[in-house]
Amino acid sequence: MSGGNNSPRNPKNRPSGQNGQPNPKRPNGKRPEPKTPRAVIVIYAIMAVLILGICGAVFAITLKKTGDTNTSQTSSAVSSESGSTSGNTSISTGESSDNVSEPVNSENTSSEGASSGEPAQSENGNSEVTPPVSSDKLSVMGANMVYVGEGFSYSCTVTGSVSKEPEIVWECVGDSGKITEGGRFTATKKGEVTLIAKDTANNLTAKMLVHVVNSASEVDFVPMVNNVPIVNKTYALPADYAPGGLTAETDAAFKKLVNGAAADGINIYMISGYRSYAKQEKTYLGWCNTYGQKEADRISARPGFSEHQLGMAIDVNSLEETFENTAEGKWLAAHCWEYGFIIRYPKGKEELTGYSYEPWHIRYLGKELAKDVYDSGLTLEEYFGIDSSYR
Repeated sequence: MSGGNNSPRNPKNRPSGQNGQPNPKRPNGKRPEPKTPRAVIVIYAIMAVLILGICGAVFAITLKKTGDTNTSQTSSAVSSESGSTSGNTSISTGESSDNVSEPVNSENTSSEGASSGEPAQSENGNSEVTPPVSSDKLSVMGANMVYVGEGFSYSCTVTGSVSKEPEIVWECVGDSGKITEGGRFTATKKGEVTLIAKDTANNLTAKMLVHVVNSASEVDFVPMVNNVPIVNKTYALPADYAPGGLTAETDAAFKKLVNGAAADGINIYMISGYRSYAKQEKTYLGWCNTYGQKEADRISARPGFSEHQLGMAIDVNSLEETFENTAEGKWLAAHCWEYGFIIRYPKGKEELTGYSYEPWHIRYLGKELAKDVYDSGLTLEEYFGIDSSYR
């Protein structure tokens, strides 16, 4: 035969088992139980280890979440009992859009911390942190400047509704003065202090930065009273304060006043608006040369003490007292408040304002404040509780 296996099929030549060994006998004629391969055992072992590892990780995560939950609950309980030190307070530095908002006093801006952060002693002797407070509804009212050796009475105003009658507690941070429980601040030396008013009944706090100066020459900020820029014989502007013209709100309001007067057949026009420090200095010296300093101080402001430098005062039509009896003068006195202005130096109020009667001089305050001052029948000094006298 060709193409096949030519070896004889001799059973003696066929191996009966592995390595040529004869097959063992099979008892009872059954096949032997197969053995599990070693590779499979190794795979099973690895899988078992992986499963145990996953279970351990899941168990650890569960324990961690449980611990975090307990910690959070404990922290919440502590927070509700002792309070938190976070939270800020902001103090308004200007009136609303209907009131004075120019210029802005940068010293009183913005977002000062409300809470003192100092721990208070509880009844059991443990330190507790002062709860967070907010001044959104509370403002300190008063002057941001006091002369050394003098004092000022500060108060608070609450905007909106509160749940309880305010109970104000005062603090003074700084060594340039001290404040009483009633809000009376006394300046002792040059520097700055922060007055803090806390309404303990409603958990509100407000602050005001107060400059303590020896003389007006030390002023390098815009004087403010009740968040309104003030310039008179007490409160002066820095020599370099120069808005360059009327403030935008003052200018816009005056244009409306002129148009309103024209609608009533009245001609109101400006003869003097903004004056720089240098220009006011020349104006004042001119009056001194003509009438002497004593009389000049009645009818003109010293440089730095003029509302015209503030850019919020305007002289109209005539610089004569007889302007009072003209149709224009009468209309101005009766209607200027409707546009946010007041007659700044009323008749018979020289001892309060520091200047003789000027029916032509108007000062912009904003509609709301101007109406309040007009309705009160008071001068601005009386309304704010300030004086006007050179130091």
